[in-house]
Amino acid sequence: MKKQHDEKILNVPNMITATRLLLMIPCIGFGITGNIPLAGIYFILAASTDGIDGFVARHFNQVTKFGAKFDAVVDKVIMFGVIPMVIVESPLIMINLLYELAIACLNGYSHQIKKNQPHTSQLGRKKQILLCILLASGYLKSISPIITIISNLFIPITAIVQHQTFRDYLNTYKEDEEKKKELEVTNSNPQKIVEQETHQLNHVKEINPLKMEQYPEKQKVKTIGAKKINHRP
Repeated sequence: MKKQHDEKILNVPNMITATRLLLMIPCIGFGITGNIPLAGIYFILAASTDGIDGFVARHFNQVTKFGAKFDAVVDKVIMFGVIPMVIVESPLIMINLLYELAIACLNGYSHQIKKNQPHTSQLGRKKQILLCILLASGYLKSISPIITIISNLFIPITAIVQHQTFRDYLNTYKEDEEKKKELEVTNSNPQKIVEQETHQLNHVKEINPLKMEQYPEKQKVKTIGAKKINHRP
């Protein structure tokens, strides 16, 4: 049997993710000591690896369940470790911190408590990029007035995308819960299974009657399902 990729933890993408976490040690250290520009440089180095680990994982077929969770946890640790220091320079970033906290709580509840599968979206990736740019500009705003303007502009832009991301994840959570309820009802009602199979059969016939000739076994769905119900113990 082929070994599952999700059993392998020590691989290149996870090592890149771990490097991102290690780069935050000097970042936070310099931030605490007041060397904000140097802390910003380390943050930029750490943030630049955010998309590399995912690309390597997909390109070399090293996507793992552990890697997906590890990447998400590291991202949250970095954000919540960095944002408080940037708030000192830009208090309005508190808005973005609250949005990020709401997203983290929703995803944590959905994945850890409700056991739903983690979902990624293009909107979530865009949100992460905007947040990284916002935090980097917050670190470096003391260097130039232009960077200060950029930082102030990215606060509302990032907040809007964070709001949309939260709504997207909330809708996904609701859909996952509805699917689980429908599956529970279907598994407890054999008649429902037959009705769904019959509906799918009729739908295929309406769209492409010739397709049924390629799959003659599907023509027996209704009969087989009915026999299951009639002969159930």
